[in-house]
Amino acid sequence: MRFVREFDHRAMAEETVRLAEMSEEERRGLVDDERVTSFLDERSSWDVVAERLAEGIMEAAEAR
Repeated sequence: MRFVREFDHRAMAEETVRLAEMSEEERRGLVDDERVTSFLDERSSWDVVAERLAEGIMEAAEAR
């Protein structure tokens, strides 16, 4: 997994090419990254996703 800015299609395409050119061993090494593990942990449960969505809605409502 590689991180790019949301909706940055050019960066996504460039990272896809880089990943395709990597050896399988290099790609496996990417999942050992602490940021990847943290990202997956935060999004591995729909409960967490729903909580984040609810928090965002509440913050938007309070800002009004």
